[in-house]
Amino acid sequence: MRIDYKTSLPMPIQSIQNFSLCWEINDHARVKLWGILERNCNDFLERQNYSGSGISIYLVNEEDGERNNEPLFQGIIQEVCMTIIHSVREICIHAASASVKLDEKAQEKYCSFQDISMRYSDMAKQMAEMAGGRVIYTAEDSPIQKPIICYQETIWESLKRIASHKKSYLIPDIKTGNSNLWVGMRKGKEIQEELSAADIKVVVKKKYTAKEDGKAKMIYYLQSRSYYPLGDWAELQGRKYIIFELKAEIDKGELWFSYKLSPAYDIETEMYYHEKITGMSLEGTVEETRNEEVRVSFVADKCEGKWFFPWKPETGNTLYAVPEVGAKVMVYFMNHEESSGIAIRCISEKEEKYQLQNKFVATPEGGRVELLSSSLNITKKGEVMELSDSSAVYFGGGKVEIEADGKVKFNAKQILFDAAGEIKATAE
Repeated sequence: MRIDYKTSLPMPIQSIQNFSLCWEINDHARVKLWGILERNCNDFLERQNYSGSGISIYLVNEEDGERNNEPLFQGIIQEVCMTIIHSVREICIHAASASVKLDEKAQEKYCSFQDISMRYSDMAKQMAEMAGGRVIYTAEDSPIQKPIICYQETIWESLKRIASHKKSYLIPDIKTGNSNLWVGMRKGKEIQEELSAADIKVVVKKKYTAKEDGKAKMIYYLQSRSYYPLGDWAELQGRKYIIFELKAEIDKGELWFSYKLSPAYDIETEMYYHEKITGMSLEGTVEETRNEEVRVSFVADKCEGKWFFPWKPETGNTLYAVPEVGAKVMVYFMNHEESSGIAIRCISEKEEKYQLQNKFVATPEGGRVELLSSSLNITKKGEVMELSDSSAVYFGGGKVEIEADGKVKFNAKQILFDAAGEIKATAE
């Protein structure tokens, strides 16, 4: 069998001089291609914008007189560079798998998954669909058991993070040209090739820490003229070794593939955390209260709030009243775990005029207690009582009444009564 390749490009290329492909777990597949443009395409690069255009590379299999084309790579162009040497236009094209569309822009509006009965597979599929992608989920599956928030990170970053919860990874699709990917290892086929010790390079890595003797990690390196996608596997020395990285390049006019293989447990990834959420506060609306917890739906979040966050206001036990349903609250995240969130204060539409060190408690009916840096104010329907550092106790509003069953006594060096109409005193 002879394996060759051909390309489908949106530009007039006379010949392909070389190309390289790298396809591995937890990264977008990358292609770099060098070629020579046709002579009659003067200044095409200045007139055309090829960013986002498709690029296809096919394997050409010839066996028993038949010729079959199999897609090796279909992706999108990211960068084009042209060099003119002695009137020869050489071009270099950088391309990537379409999974980069999931990694182009961080989410401005966040999406929270608070239903702890939701399974990881369903959440991953919903995340990918938010950016026009599709997921095949092959990793270990289970309910999420704690809230997960996608915010200030790309969909690709979110998916890679949740895959790591299962010690797994992402594999981008390179054959369809769409933003498709696997969460977990692709289910491949057994390599139908005789492999001997002479064909394989083995590297054994052992990483040591202060508390343990170290774990040995074995990687098999295989070079072949045959093409095997990620997930294909071979049995070596009684163990199943899986391809987790592929590189293809031309050497002396021949297309060669280099592979890395390891047992499934050696490909497992470490846990990734949402570090950006540490110290962040997100605004939400209280949907339900339970003891000293609140169920919150976040602003600009299409998902329903189902997780109860503890109510721990900044004022401590002094003003500890749990907010009412419908109140706006800020949820503060103490570390990289979304489940570490605590509801710390109520907010209102007028809060922006207050400094962060000022505290207040408000009711939906308009009552408000403000603990400011220089005064304590109590207001209700236009009536106000103010205890200020710079003046005496002040009462204001449309009507002020003092009522008592016993005596009302004023004791001061000077008592002033001032009225625009009259001052009236009665006794019974």
